[in-house]
Amino acid sequence: MIFRVHFDDIEKIKINKKSLSEISRRVIEKEGFRPGNISVIITSDRILENINKRFLGKENLTDIVAFKDTAKETVNGEIYISYDRVKFNSIRYCKRNFKQELYRVIIHGILHLIGYNDSTVQERKQMIQMENSYLNELNLLIGGTA
Repeated sequence: MIFRVHFDDIEKIKINKKSLSEISRRVIEKEGFRPGNISVIITSDRILENINKRFLGKENLTDIVAFKDTAKETVNGEIYISYDRVKFNSIRYCKRNFKQELYRVIIHGILHLIGYNDSTVQERKQMIQMENSYLNELNLLIGGTA
């Protein structure tokens, strides 16, 4: 698996790329796919809002936009993450720290690359359940440091 992390329109932040890569690989393989080339772009609300509007026709703030290029069993794509939203949500929900929220968003993006959607209430519930399940499972994998 080729896993890249880029920073755009924000200062570079310290993150554990190896953990993000491992989380992505585990989710992909658990879902029955092979990991391919995945790029994660951590950016600002402003950039993500523009991407959301331009490519998805939505004019709201979001924490993530994913573009999949999944061919058969191999998962490839780009995940754009708003650092601002992840930071805000980690404080707002008081249930997890920044790192845990970033992990949740990475899992969410990987699930989108695999083909899961969250357009309906039922799909959103399923995604949240899957995120929680993977967070619990992967907390054990990474020694409970999520």
